[in-house]
Amino acid sequence: MTIYLDYAATTPQDPAVTKYISDICQDTFGNPSSIHQQGRKSRALVEESRDRIARELGCLSKEIIFTSGGTEANNSIFMSLLGTKKNNRKKILIPATEHASVLEPVRRLTAFGYEIHNIPLNEHGNINREKLPGLIDDKTCLVSVMMVNNETGIVYPVAEISNLCRNRDVLFHTDAVQAFGRIDFSFDSLLADFITISAHKIYGPKGVGALVVRQGVPFFPVFYGGGQETNRRPGTENISGIAGFAKAVDLLSGHRDYQHVLKIRDYFETSLLNTFDQVKIIGKDTDRIPFISNAAFPGNKGDTILYQLDMAGINVSVGSACSSGSLSPSHVIQAMRLPQDIVESAVRFSFGRYSKIAEIDYLIQVLKRIIK
Repeated sequence: MTIYLDYAATTPQDPAVTKYISDICQDTFGNPSSIHQQGRKSRALVEESRDRIARELGCLSKEIIFTSGGTEANNSIFMSLLGTKKNNRKKILIPATEHASVLEPVRRLTAFGYEIHNIPLNEHGNINREKLPGLIDDKTCLVSVMMVNNETGIVYPVAEISNLCRNRDVLFHTDAVQAFGRIDFSFDSLLADFITISAHKIYGPKGVGALVVRQGVPFFPVFYGGGQETNRRPGTENISGIAGFAKAVDLLSGHRDYQHVLKIRDYFETSLLNTFDQVKIIGKDTDRIPFISNAAFPGNKGDTILYQLDMAGINVSVGSACSSGSLSPSHVIQAMRLPQDIVESAVRFSFGRYSKIAEIDYLIQVLKRIIK
């Protein structure tokens, strides 16, 4: 038996997406930059896919830049700052709980004179709304706050932050990789300058994502050698990946999983709290999506729990899947300034479209044998 409870790392590709991609690979293989018939056919598919994704996001089609995923999209925003200096402003604000694809490029920018300031968190692990306004000054060029945290599921107040940034004439980016397809939002009403998303979090293919840049906002390309994506991201487009991305977006309207997953998450957390006296649900007292539940088991080690669950056929995580398989304690949980026994014993369980109550029952039985 294999039970998959790591939907925050990636989702299984929807069978309808797989079939669609297979058909595309057979029938639409021309280079979209070619002017012959096969090239025009591929170009039409790429642009049609862009339109479909734009409708779901609430943005203009021309605001979408296709990338290889969320990591490239996030990196591109920060590296773009090197070519689009805004009145020599060089202060960037981010919380320490951001994904590595935000934290690492931002650290790289310090070599070019940029100053990085952490946005403090409140006692619940969410953004400290009272302190953030005082951090934005005339030196601030960009604020970046993810929409939903990938390890705790905490929902950050990005609408409020984007309005604050707009009023201060400061660029705002939100990494919406964990939010897209799970909570409703519109790029147009959110007023963010940049949003990043990824296909494989919504039952689409891996290796394709998108960066949305608001019309009129400066964006300096990171790569060179081609005119694709209106000269903003060169290289032959991943036709089948982009088409599969659009297909996964189309299927969202028929698979709004929120209520199903909420039932699974609540059953899981209630079962945990009724079974283990010392268990702590991280972020329980703030706004969260139901798709992610991060639980700590004081007196145990998170990596040991992960190994033993894996041996029982249960797939979970102790942090972001993008940390090269690292089993080190989560930087997100550490940034929340929780006790060390909480940090070291935290395990991320994440749920999705195919999760079942029976799987949770089996998980609890296995945890009873593992937890001290």
